[in-house]
Amino acid sequence: EIMNNNQILVIDKVTPSFLDGVSEEIEKIHRVFGCELIQEAGILLQLPQVFSVTAQNIFHRFYYRKSLNTYDAFSVSMGCLLLSTKLEEKPLTLREILFVYNHIYQRRKRLKLKPLDIASIKYSEWKNNLILTERYILKQLGFRFYEILDHPHKYLLYFVRLVDGSSEMAQLAWNYLNDAMRCDVVVKYPAEAIACAGIYMSSRQLGQLLPESTSDRAWWRLMTDSVEVVLSICDAILSLYTLSKITWIEPLSETDIISREVCPDDEPLTS
Repeated sequence: EIMNNNQILVIDKVTPSFLDGVSEEIEKIHRVFGCELIQEAGILLQLPQVFSVTAQNIFHRFYYRKSLNTYDAFSVSMGCLLLSTKLEEKPLTLREILFVYNHIYQRRKRLKLKPLDIASIKYSEWKNNLILTERYILKQLGFRFYEILDHPHKYLLYFVRLVDGSSEMAQLAWNYLNDAMRCDVVVKYPAEAIACAGIYMSSRQLGQLLPESTSDRAWWRLMTDSVEVVLSICDAILSLYTLSKITWIEPLSETDIISREVCPDDEPLTS
């Protein structure tokens, strides 16, 4: 691992899941699934985008330390979102997180939607699992989160002004950055480079020209040192759009207590 601009770069590091027999494609799908759960929960909880971005950053870093065969994406995503609310100094209660994830769980598994009963066995098991998962995440990341708070979103508007971009470019680039958080570029490249990639993709999509430049005065040199890095990030983001829509994925962990089996309190939808 290399420390650079408060980012942990793991460009050539093999993940524990891969060493555990999980293919790169399967791991990618589970990473996307977990990050989509975080994004959906953040919207339902009406949290600012930075909360979801922080949680997704933690999520990717965790799976560079532990395998999907040991910790399932559903449980870890829930723990990451809970932890992000504390890091962003607006902590939510366990109950708030559990209620929202129960709703997501039932909707994605096509179960009857009904509130989570706080007196039920399901609530007790989910609550204990969430507490333990949060502790695992804290332990694996060494209680060090300073570098995790360095997000590409915070550079975006400043960079857009540097290239005289429009508000439409800024919005589209913001959307690309949100998509970028679903893949692991956040732990591979500096935040400034990811923001640069978002601007480049949005300018191409809108057909808006970036400022003319020479080889030693390229526009991207204001944001990053390597155009190859920017193009690599663009390729990673574009690859997400080739994936099929993910509604539910069964966990790889055999010890998972949340998402493998339908809980006794849940009822399938009748056709």
